[in-house]
Amino acid sequence: MLDMGVDVSLSKVKRAKAIVIRRIYESCRGEYAKIFEYQVEILRSNPGSTVAVYLDPEYIDPVFQRIYVCFDACKKVSKLEESNWSRWMLLQGSLQQ
Repeated sequence: MLDMGVDVSLSKVKRAKAIVIRRIYESCRGEYAKIFEYQVEILRSNPGSTVAVYLDPEYIDPVFQRIYVCFDACKKVSKLEESNWSRWMLLQGSLQQ
């Protein structure tokens, strides 16, 4: 540490790192605790949508891992595009004959 102009013991550095990591974890935990509220709100305001929240099973306390959201409007567009694709393929087949 002397090359940076600071004389700090290794134990102080480890203690400071532990404090910073704990503060970051606690601040994130508060935000991720709201994820289920977000899930409920999406389902309430967008009927027919799908929301799946995945938690990391390696931890004792539930820890957010990822979220999957598919809005009902996207599902409808996807079905429409699939239907149009089928029509396009039929049209292509009839044009080639």
